[in-house]
Amino acid sequence: MLRHVIAPSSGWTKAPHTVVRDRRIDSNAKILILYVQGLPDSATNRPLGELARKLDMKGRPYQQAKKQLVEHGYVHEWRTQREGGKWATDQLFTNTPLTGAEARAVWARLEPDAGRSPGARCPAVGGPPARAVGGYQPEEDHGDKTTPPPTRRSGAGAAG
Repeated sequence: MLRHVIAPSSGWTKAPHTVVRDRRIDSNAKILILYVQGLPDSATNRPLGELARKLDMKGRPYQQAKKQLVEHGYVHEWRTQREGGKWATDQLFTNTPLTGAEARAVWARLEPDAGRSPGARCPAVGGPPARAVGGYQPEEDHGDKTTPPPTRRSGAGAAG
């Protein structure tokens, strides 16, 4: 096989061999990695699903690609509760597989709010409500009394 390759002067994305040759992820997952990796910094603050829709990748193909990327360490997600009680999902997308600990360390370096770690549980907004107990009279318990079984009456038209 002969090969002739001319590197473009601009508008290109360099793909790591670990991504191109990774047999554990399919072509949709690889395309998603390359697409996100090639985005300018101003466009990376969107959820992965929204970025995939720009590639017309939706539904089952997107779900499978994301599942593979999460399973093999390319995507890491943490659910956190924000100020005001709203829940959000923080996503870290890498072009190199990372363990959970490595991903947390990278996330802590990149996240502007460095005091908060991914997946840290914030308490719900406000304190727990006071439990209302009492204020009613207990009903009389008749559980120890037994009722006699009903008796059968003979009808007036019964033949004997």
